[in-house]
Amino acid sequence: MDRRSWPWKKKSSDKSSNTDASQNSNQADQEDKAPKFVQVSPETYAHLIESEEKVKVLDEEVKVLNEKLSSAQSEITTKDALVKQHAKVAEEAVSAED
Repeated sequence: MDRRSWPWKKKSSDKSSNTDASQNSNQADQEDKAPKFVQVSPETYAHLIESEEKVKVLDEEVKVLNEKLSSAQSEITTKDALVKQHAKVAEEAVSAED
């Protein structure tokens, strides 16, 4: 019988090439994790700050409008219940007359 290695076992030369590849991928991962900075002109930075302030103001306006909407929906629900109650009372009054 001749001695052959099992096909699923790696040769020592294969192992060394795989470790080199894994080291290269680790270096690439570390480079991706490093913070990347972009230089921005003062005008652009001022515009970004102004935009952030506008967003904050608009967020507050949205909150106020959501509160008004919630209040209006609550009022509509209350009035709807009252209308149903009046309709029921009116129906009972008509049926009592007969």
